[in-house]
Amino acid sequence: MIYELIRIIGNLNIKIISASILSTGIVCWLLYESMNKLQMLKGEKNIPKKQMLVIFIISSYIIIIFDVALLNRGVYTRQVNLNLFSSYRRVWDSFNAADRYHIILNILMTVPLGLMLPVLHNKFHKVRWTIAAGIIFVVIIEYIQLAANSGVFDVDDIFNNCMGILIGYGITMSILAIIERRNRLVLKILAYMLPLLSITITFAGMAINYNTREFGNFNLFGYGKINMSNIEVKLKTELSTEEKTVTVYKAPSIDKNTARDFAENFFKNINIDSTDLKEDLYTDFANYWTRDNKHLLKINFSDGSYEYNNFLEFDKNKYISMDEKALLDELRNYNIEIPKEATFTPPNGSDNYIWKINQHSYEDFLIDGKLLCLCYNDGTIRMIINSIITYSKVRDVYTISEKKAYEKILEGEVNLPVSGDEINSIEVSGVIMGYKLDSKGFYRPVYIFNCKINGEKSEIVVEI
Repeated sequence: MIYELIRIIGNLNIKIISASILSTGIVCWLLYESMNKLQMLKGEKNIPKKQMLVIFIISSYIIIIFDVALLNRGVYTRQVNLNLFSSYRRVWDSFNAADRYHIILNILMTVPLGLMLPVLHNKFHKVRWTIAAGIIFVVIIEYIQLAANSGVFDVDDIFNNCMGILIGYGITMSILAIIERRNRLVLKILAYMLPLLSITITFAGMAINYNTREFGNFNLFGYGKINMSNIEVKLKTELSTEEKTVTVYKAPSIDKNTARDFAENFFKNINIDSTDLKEDLYTDFANYWTRDNKHLLKINFSDGSYEYNNFLEFDKNKYISMDEKALLDELRNYNIEIPKEATFTPPNGSDNYIWKINQHSYEDFLIDGKLLCLCYNDGTIRMIINSIITYSKVRDVYTISEKKAYEKILEGEVNLPVSGDEINSIEVSGVIMGYKLDSKGFYRPVYIFNCKINGEKSEIVVEI
């Protein structure tokens, strides 16, 4: 999550924010001075500096939130999600890092507001006023996102933002309770900290549920059960009722240290200085740039697949036709050996050369995937995308039959490639057994149904 926070901070419009905060500070100071003069004319006490300071901090915080929530989001299709707790169900089912961080960041985003409101005015010592102000604030943010096409109006985001406000409120009120030595102090602190405890227990339960399962989850579109009552499903093929025994495999173990070692060796093999590599770490992958920014290597932690780009002559955009043998010789300079079982596809209407190997098993291993490359006109490599992976056997598992997998589609217990609300018809024309990588690095068998969704070619993946 720390990398996601760094990315968000890096995307902030620092100059605009600084100018806005400076202007806000000047306005707050002028307002403070003018109000104090008015109070003096009335013979009343001056407004405390602490209160005006809190107003300034809250105003600055709102400026930053508007930048994060609106100005750095890009353009989205206008969407509304009124399915409360859908993000939590998705995390429970998949424990996907991006989904977890989305929830956590939405909670953390509004904790400062909850911290500051009780300091601003005694009225916010009562939770109903704090939560009312918080709901108004986050609903305004969500509505502006929807109106400006800069985000999805999501009730889960509103809930998570409100939880963040309650957590901040609870921390401030707990500190005040300790300072003032209130009666029944322990019970009051427990009550104030209940939102934080609830979120902590929820995420701990999700983590325990995920980590106690042998296999991980597939990163597929959609979540939850789909209402199939208004979707017409047609079957245009025969389905087997036989249950099979198939093998589960494991991808190579990759972490940031092994990825770094691979990147250094990769560049050394092609006589490129690998000292002082610039490293951009993300949750699922890492980018490695050479010092001159002319070479980029992206390595996926999930299975060790990678993408290499050579930008030395990118502006020329001229490519050369090469035969397979010459290309293989060039790839050996990158310490790449293509399995002899792979099939070679020369460019056909494009400049891409592709080697593909389809689930070749030997002993306790499975090789699967493809390698794509592109060459400059001097024969040097412009780009390599290598997803040919050797997986090692874990154990054999029993699968459900093709017919039972199809019944899952009928019951809506599958991940569809588009939203269920947008589907009118599904026509299934065939089914094959394939493999997908799950979130724990297991390469597991799945049924892949070839179909047409609303008349367009598509696939439906069913776990088995």
